[in-house]
Amino acid sequence: MPDRVNMGATINNGKVTNQPDPAAKKDPDVKAKEKTTAKGYKDQFLQLLVAQMKYQDPLEPVSNTEYISQYSTLSMVEQMSNMSSAMELSRAGDYVGKYVVIRDGISEDANSYKEVEGNVDYVTYENGKAFVNVNGQNYKADDVYQVVSSGYEYANKLAYEFIKALDKLPEAKYMTKADAKTVKNLALAYDKLDEVAKGMIEPKYLQRMKELLDAAKKILGEENKPAGT
Repeated sequence: MPDRVNMGATINNGKVTNQPDPAAKKDPDVKAKEKTTAKGYKDQFLQLLVAQMKYQDPLEPVSNTEYISQYSTLSMVEQMSNMSSAMELSRAGDYVGKYVVIRDGISEDANSYKEVEGNVDYVTYENGKAFVNVNGQNYKADDVYQVVSSGYEYANKLAYEFIKALDKLPEAKYMTKADAKTVKNLALAYDKLDEVAKGMIEPKYLQRMKELLDAAKKILGEENKPAGT
């Protein structure tokens, strides 16, 4: 009968085998636990190594060279894991200050996600994962779908400012003469937008702009005036 230690591994003739212990019961919540990190595997290995040394056959002891080789291999794996984490954080750091499009949740379900846009303020690293902070919220760096060019970002800001200014105006029937002048200036600003910015403004806002502009012309007495006067 092999000696058994309470570690989920079987020791036979001083050797640790990876054969499962049939008497051991699986934890029902094992799927809910987080994946073991490289450091966790290293700690488990050290525990197994101690058990192996304790129960090894004194007539045929395992050589120190073999112990050192096993430990060196695991240390190398840990170092590679740490390097991978550092590289991931470095890549995520490149997003800082850039305008990105995030598909939140796509890493969990490719068919169910929401898009979030904005500038990346900073990057954090938690539980082996890099996160970018956009609009005050943290999102997985893996969920960054697109890094937007500065020209696109500028056009987006112009479109946003146009819509914000339009939303501040009252309904056409409540407009004053001052509101009418604001509408005219807003219409001129819209005409100066490039096609990219104009394409970001939804049709419902353009329709409202037309209604307000028609009302503004009536208020200012310009409805029947020739163009350019």
